[in-house]
Amino acid sequence: AVRSVAPGGFVFVGDVRNLPLLQAFHAAVQLHQAEPTLAKTQLQQRLQAQLLKENELVIDPAFFAALRTHLEAVSAVEILLKRGRVANELTQFRYNAILHVGATALRSPWLDWQHSELSVAGVRQILVETEPELLGIARIPNARVQEAVATAAWLAGEEKPVTVGEWRQRDRQGDPVGVEPEDLWAMAEGLPYRLEIGWSDSGSEGRYDLLCVRRDLQSPVEMPLAERTGQPRPWSDYANNPLQARLTRMLTPALRQYLEERLPDYMIPSAFVVLDRLPLTANGKINRRALGAPASGTGSAYVAPRNTVEEVLALIWTEVLALKQVGIHDNFFELGGHSLLVTQVVSRVRDAFGIELPLRSLFEAATVASLTLKLIEREASPGQVMATAQLRQKLRGMSPEARRALLLEKKKAKARG
Repeated sequence: AVRSVAPGGFVFVGDVRNLPLLQAFHAAVQLHQAEPTLAKTQLQQRLQAQLLKENELVIDPAFFAALRTHLEAVSAVEILLKRGRVANELTQFRYNAILHVGATALRSPWLDWQHSELSVAGVRQILVETEPELLGIARIPNARVQEAVATAAWLAGEEKPVTVGEWRQRDRQGDPVGVEPEDLWAMAEGLPYRLEIGWSDSGSEGRYDLLCVRRDLQSPVEMPLAERTGQPRPWSDYANNPLQARLTRMLTPALRQYLEERLPDYMIPSAFVVLDRLPLTANGKINRRALGAPASGTGSAYVAPRNTVEEVLALIWTEVLALKQVGIHDNFFELGGHSLLVTQVVSRVRDAFGIELPLRSLFEAATVASLTLKLIEREASPGQVMATAQLRQKLRGMSPEARRALLLEKKKAKARG
């Protein structure tokens, strides 16, 4: 793409997920879904499980800055936050990257937000009174991700509180005061400046840099993240491995089958957890508290399927989630499910029952028991879902020849009737 752009042009890469904030993102999601009584150690395990199941590409903003060492035509790099006051995954954890080609980049003096004891009103005062051509302010605490970052830090350590409920109710006095980026954009309204706000090099802290540029200056300005790239890292360090989740789902059933062929039942593990590496403490010992644990549903006791419809649905969930068993009251999303796996479940349900469920059905009915009721609500005639499930289970236990014979007989009977 860079080779195709004329000097003075740029390459735009949008909606990129932020790798240094990946743990903060999943920590926030798991915290939102967790019940108040859930122990911190259990939430740590859920977080690790979700990180392993991440199947989207997530890129460190520093990757685009490092590209300049590989692509000489790239003269400047901008890593920009998304606009919007609504707090969601897009505004909190995604960014846009702009690679400028062949343009001369300007350099700005930079102030540190904390060391200079700045505020939003203070920045406006500097712009009005001194009228600088360029004003850069680095490492501004980000109000959008502050709570998520704090949750990830809490889960990474061994400090109290020890339950989700206690963490939610903690005393927040002393927490750093974050700044909403939109407040800075609003501050500049009516001033002869355009604002560029991009991720800083603060890693998992999620801070950002502010650049105020007079509107009559059209050249790109180098941001601190691009200036401080240092020694390039191996390219694999700049992104996650989005295929790991798929490999994990393939590995677990294959490993279980291998062991079942060679070991008695009592020696086969009840669950498998795939890790990149064993988590270690600061002393180099295995951090047992941070070891991933098998998904265990909502924490309630396992309840087996009560009828053939629930058996079919539970089987679909075990296949999609790569689990040994699923209880009828286990929550799909607490077992490790996410929006991409929802589409797989809906597709397999359609194949099994011939009923098209909207995607929202699984969000509204996240257990096998409640999804069974959703299916029955949509059956064309009373008993259709149960009869379909019974036939499917009967066919599943038969040889291919017997299945063909049974289906042929049913087809003939239907023609006679």
